Amino acid sequence: MAIDYLLTNNSKLKMGWSGDYGWAARELIAAATIFCSESQLAKLEVTLLSYFIDWEKSAKSYYPKNCNNSNSFGYSQFTVLGGINKERQSLAVKKRLLEWQRKFGKNTPEPPQGNHGGIVPSPINKQAVQRMTDAQWLKALVRYAESNTRNPLDFLKGGAHQLSGDLESQTKQDPERFARLALTFPKNTHLYYFDAVIRGLTDVSIDLELLADFCCYCHKLPDKPCGRQLPRLIAKYREQTLPESLLDMVAWYALHDPDPIVTAV
Repeated sequence: MAIDYLLTNNSKLKMGWSGDYGWAARELIAAATIFCSESQLAKLEVTLLSYFIDWEKSAKSYYPKNCNNSNSFGYSQFTVLGGINKERQSLAVKKRLLEWQRKFGKNTPEPPQGNHGGIVPSPINKQAVQRMTDAQWLKALVRYAESNTRNPLDFLKGGAHQLSGDLESQTKQDPERFARLALTFPKNTHLYYFDAVIRGLTDVSIDLELLADFCCYCHKLPDKPCGRQLPRLIAKYREQTLPESLLDMVAWYALHDPDPIVTAV
């Protein structure tokens, strides 16, 4: 019954605890394979020998911190495959386990440490952020381009949301540099990063011509996603003679945005 349950679909093999996907499945396999039939064991082996989670097959995959390498491909299989009772492991299973042992530098995966939590930090440490060149920022925006996909083996490592906070802080420190840098952001860059620069610029002042160039670039993004932020930024300069492009922009959000939140200019 236990093996039939596990073979229902591969999601059952992910049963475990935070940061230790598959450990509960491993324990169930260990108990069930002592007594299961040869036919059930054979079906289980076929499934486990072809089992890899999607994260491990992605470009962002990497090994757990206590492993010697930098890519986690195979770690989920290493976890569940080792649950098969040692007395009943086939030659194919033993051979695959030896491969993973060499690759991960350990005889067995480490057991779960229990639930744990903490503050999710930026994926780049503060010292490095302060020294990043424009080219390095552009690479970072591509690398951390998603807000909800993190390595399940290191769930306390942040992504786009956390890095955007660093970008906002840096924009406040050097607003003209980051306003110009934002003009080179690919149009498919995560909205978090555009909003971060807008928020950073809202607390400081820059040349009006550069402001207009930046706002126009954001306004031309597909689906115009910056409508909540741009009018507030433009409102900072209401005492100055604003170019028609900025006035037209605020009017567009007031008239056409599905959820306009506009500060009077």
